[in-house]
Amino acid sequence: MCAVGLSKFSFSRTFKAPVFQQAMSMDHDRALVIIRLNGGNDGLNTVIPVDQYENLLIQRPDILIPQSDLLPLAGYNLALHPKMTGMQQLFNNGELSIIQNVGAEAGRSHFRATEVWLSGIGDQTHPESETGWLGRVLDVEYPGFPMDYPNANETDPFAITFSTTPSGTCEGHEGNFAHPVLNPYDTSNISGGTTPGTPNSYAADHLEYLQFLGEQTNEYNGRISDAVNLGNSLSTNYGTDNVSLAMQNVAKLISGGLQSKIYVVEVGGFDTHSNQVDATDVIEGNHANLWEKISTAVSAFQEDLHLLNLNERVMGMTFSEFGRQIAQNGSRGTDHGDAACMFLFGSCVNEQVIGNNPIIDDFITNANGLDQEIDYRDVYSTLLKDWFGLSNPDIEQNFEDYGINYLNLLDPCIYVGTPDIPKEQLNAKVYPNPSTGTSYLEINLPEGPADFIMVDLKGRLIGQFRRTIPYSGEHHLTLPVEQLDSGTYFLRIRSNDFDRKVRFSIRK
Repeated sequence: MCAVGLSKFSFSRTFKAPVFQQAMSMDHDRALVIIRLNGGNDGLNTVIPVDQYENLLIQRPDILIPQSDLLPLAGYNLALHPKMTGMQQLFNNGELSIIQNVGAEAGRSHFRATEVWLSGIGDQTHPESETGWLGRVLDVEYPGFPMDYPNANETDPFAITFSTTPSGTCEGHEGNFAHPVLNPYDTSNISGGTTPGTPNSYAADHLEYLQFLGEQTNEYNGRISDAVNLGNSLSTNYGTDNVSLAMQNVAKLISGGLQSKIYVVEVGGFDTHSNQVDATDVIEGNHANLWEKISTAVSAFQEDLHLLNLNERVMGMTFSEFGRQIAQNGSRGTDHGDAACMFLFGSCVNEQVIGNNPIIDDFITNANGLDQEIDYRDVYSTLLKDWFGLSNPDIEQNFEDYGINYLNLLDPCIYVGTPDIPKEQLNAKVYPNPSTGTSYLEINLPEGPADFIMVDLKGRLIGQFRRTIPYSGEHHLTLPVEQLDSGTYFLRIRSNDFDRKVRFSIRK
């Protein structure tokens, strides 16, 4: 079933022009999946700084997970919760980034912090504080929404939220761009009625607008139903819970041709004031159950994208309204804090860990939270720039001219076609992947010289060579990787006509 979200709709038929009116243009071939962790996730029991373990034991004697049970992240003094095996594997494959100590100056109120994270605006008096950071971008690209949509050029909802209400991230000036869906296989029609009311009256205008929203919802429901039935899911590793179900449906909708740009998955239960861990086993408990579901769903989703050949079109992120306090409380839980970790997942992630390990004191100060190192708007802005292709001036005005520090989050996943070889026929791949020794490159190449440049995840040059390709067509090349250490690498293939980058891993 779908529901029309009316909580923040204006009934005015006159479109109010947004403050930001630059000629923004999003990359239409890409989608962003947002997993919202409602309640305030305890980052210190999610990503654990093992170099601070002794002091964490002072702060959290009853809830800290034994160090021997943690999932280590090779090359870093960090470990994941033992229930996050799927996300550990993604990290090992170079498809998961951890952004540490992300925060917003929003206090510790659920309501206020949520408003700030959804809007991307810290000043409550700012005229855009009631719109969403993605809604403002969509407003400029699709002016006048919701009126005149869908249409011949834009048949699909611009965003999907797996909830009964739209997502505040996509709140625009006249309506919310996020179409709520609980079950894409059950998108029943809404009956809007036919009673017109008194012509030219206030009530008639309201009724007409509501009827329009119902008709729009029904049209979007039809597109969603068509896409999910045309789509596919090839991974067999999803769980049976709502998080896995939502992520699997995202894969089906995208593979079924739905052109929605934003997908929002809501996960509640992170307000862990009590019973965060089980009384008899700290590895178990409410927090553990949540991350087991998310880790399983995200890793299966990423596997699905690879099997469906969609992995370079989709990026995912997690966020929560705040972290928890450093010290435990008296109820085997943690209270509202400040900064926490975020995750970014996908084939196009670049740096694996951004931000420093938090420093934990060896004495307890009541109510202390983690200090903010990275502003949440830096993460949002980098995604708009490097994933959706927006320009810096557009982005900076979108965030009230905040002084943005762009991060090194994403590899560009360059995928450029040529007149001789369309981009869908490039099909470059390294195999076996991951490799334990000799690796090969399979790629369609045009005739002429081509450069092959190999870098690691930090962008450091590993080696490069040039080959003259004798004829256009499919080629199999042996890669000189036998001496490489275990890790994830990028191979860039470049000539005057095309530029292609592929990712591969070495495991020894």
